[in-house]
Order: sequence, then structure tokens, then C-alpha cells
Amino acid sequence: SPSLSLFHLSFSLSPPLSLSLPLSVSLSLYSPPSSLMFVAVLFPRHTSPKDRQKTIDLIHTFRNYLHYHIKCSKAYLHCRMRARTAAFLKVLNRARPEKKTTEKKTISGKTFTRK
Repeated sequence: SPSLSLFHLSFSLSPPLSLSLPLSVSLSLYSPPSSLMFVAVLFPRHTSPKDRQKTIDLIHTFRNYLHYHIKCSKAYLHCRMRARTAAFLKVLNRARPEKKTTEKKTISGKTFTRK
């Protein structure tokens, strides 16, 4: 049988029209500006008795799947930022001028440090 993981999944910044809320309820409570709405479209083949449990499992694990990939992306970006910062610090340290030595020698060969 074909893979069941290919159900239609879409996302948007606004809630779907099928979620009709009363006018007294503000949408800002349900969808803050930084949130996305995911909608899974299920077809009759997804709800057949043979495939029903697999569909339910996929929908239930979608949140964990999404959070895992978000976390991995953030870890990768932070790793790259740390590496880039380390490279910039190396460049800055190489560009630092060396301290001038104020150690002088007398005519007889003795050394002294000017204070």
C-alpha cells in the first residue's frame, strides 16, 4: 500500500475559515502575531479502518517532529554563529599591535627598563 505519510498539510498566518469564531471572541487570543496555523487535510483513504491508527499516530507525533527539527535548526545556527565569532576574534587578536619594548642598553652593554 502507498505511504500514508503523504497527507496534505498547509500552513498560514491566519486561522482557516472553517474555524468560525463568534465576533465577541478576539482572534488575537488564538493566533498571536508570531504563530502559524497548520491544517491537515484528510481523505477517505486516511480514515479507512486499515489505515486509521497510522494516520492518528502521524498527526499526534507531528508536533514532536516539528519541534525536533526547529531545535536542530537552532542548534546548527548557534554552532555556526559561535564558529564565526571565534574566527572574528582570531582576526581581531592578530590585528592587535604588539607592545613596544622599552628595554634599552647602555654603551657598556647593561640593560635597563625605562619606567
